[in-house]
Amino acid sequence: MIDRLFYIVYNSYYKHGKYKNDIPPLTVFGIFCVATFSILISIAYAIYLLKDPTYFRTHRAPSKTIYFISAALITYLLFYYKKRYKSIYDKFKDIEHYDTFKGKFIAFFIMVLIIISPIVFMLIYNKLYFGAWV
Repeated sequence: MIDRLFYIVYNSYYKHGKYKNDIPPLTVFGIFCVATFSILISIAYAIYLLKDPTYFRTHRAPSKTIYFISAALITYLLFYYKKRYKSIYDKFKDIEHYDTFKGKFIAFFIMVLIIISPIVFMLIYNKLYFGAWV
């Protein structure tokens, strides 16, 4: 599933080799790094809130540097180690459904949802636990 999502986002920038003024592997690395960072932050904040529901009302949020470095490392190992992104591209390049507008829309919608997930998670948690959105 994650390989398919990666392929769709990657090929949106790569355009089967017809890209201009862009470095598709670097651009997609940034997008997936931010998405992985969002997932790691959501998990970490959920753990803090499960231990102490009022943690962020009495404490400052911990440094996010370690989460960002971890996200970059995870993204590199999942997609770029030994140029795995090329094998993912070769595996899915013949499937026309992934190059349609509908396929790209769904993929980018999922990526946006993943990236904004920490904000949505915190808003929903705050509403359920404290009764207010903010």
